[in-house]
Amino acid sequence: MRIYLSVYGVGSGHSVRCHRLARYLHRKGADLYLSTYGDGERYYSVKGKELFKDIFFDENIEYAWSKSGLKWGATIASSIVNLDVFIKHFINEYERIKNIKPNIVISDSRISSLAASKVAGYRSIAITNQLYIRTFHKLSDEISSKVFNRIWGFADYIMIQDLPPPYTITYSNIVPYLDYVSKKAIFIGLLYDFKSLNNYDDSIDKDIDILFLISAPTRDRINFFQSLYPYAKKFSLNTGYNVYLIEGNPSRNMEKTVGSFHYISWIDDPLRYIHRSKIVILRGGQTSILESILMGTPMIILPAVKQTEQMENARRVEDLGLGINVNYEEYLKNNNILTNAIERIFSSYNNYLNNINKVKSILLKSGGIEKVYNILWR
Repeated sequence: MRIYLSVYGVGSGHSVRCHRLARYLHRKGADLYLSTYGDGERYYSVKGKELFKDIFFDENIEYAWSKSGLKWGATIASSIVNLDVFIKHFINEYERIKNIKPNIVISDSRISSLAASKVAGYRSIAITNQLYIRTFHKLSDEISSKVFNRIWGFADYIMIQDLPPPYTITYSNIVPYLDYVSKKAIFIGLLYDFKSLNNYDDSIDKDIDILFLISAPTRDRINFFQSLYPYAKKFSLNTGYNVYLIEGNPSRNMEKTVGSFHYISWIDDPLRYIHRSKIVILRGGQTSILESILMGTPMIILPAVKQTEQMENARRVEDLGLGINVNYEEYLKNNNILTNAIERIFSSYNNYLNNINKVKSILLKSGGIEKVYNILWR
């Protein structure tokens, strides 16, 4: 089978989960082709080249970031430039699909490849963790709603990386819009091969007290890292807690230990570190949240300001009793708010574990990568 995999290039979460899918498909004997851009290019320039017959990189699409989060106004203002880039993406995708002649196109949240495969007359599967992107601008939201409802309809199947209701993590960006795609939408939980969980021994001690796992679009990742690194180091040295901070930078290869504080620039297997950790601190990306549920680790989420998906994810994590939602702007003003959140989780740790284990059982029944693979043969 020849498969064209097109990956959304803002942040590393899409690249990480599609890398897992690519490894699985490669083992099954598929011929794979990949296209991406931005953070996806930074990731795939380093990782996974042996899996693909060819990799294509497109021009980057930029979001506007401040030190505390997303600048929707500036991002929307740049949409004219981004529209021009999107048109280039579409043309490139169309030409590649026509030349490669894949049996199917798999688009991870990438509109250009869904549109191109529809125009070119090829089957497609969409992988997404939100059916709708909310902004803080009414007109933009109205346009976004109409565009996304139509675009998702281009796909033959829509694989939603999330838990089914009522446990859906990105709830308000998915559940209210299911009626538009109900005949095509399939919840898969996490894009992961659950059979490989045998590699993680649940009997081992969790030797990492606090894990800071940084994953975000490059500009926001840098800001997030710079705000957390001094806090994490000081917190570890003051308390004696065994603390790890993973920068999430695939282009750097560094490790450093000072007392009980450990810094690592990049790890290929975040699950192994989450599995070893008692608490994991995240930006709020959905993949990292689902991975933490899979590994049975309570979370603290500090969503970027005005990043509506992360804000919704953080709210749901707290509502489901899986962790604590910390206001990032408040943290920047007073770091003690994070210290208090850590102490709150440790003081009721068994309650958080019980809630996570309940949701984990639902996640394991959701199918993951195997469900996606079975759809390919329909």
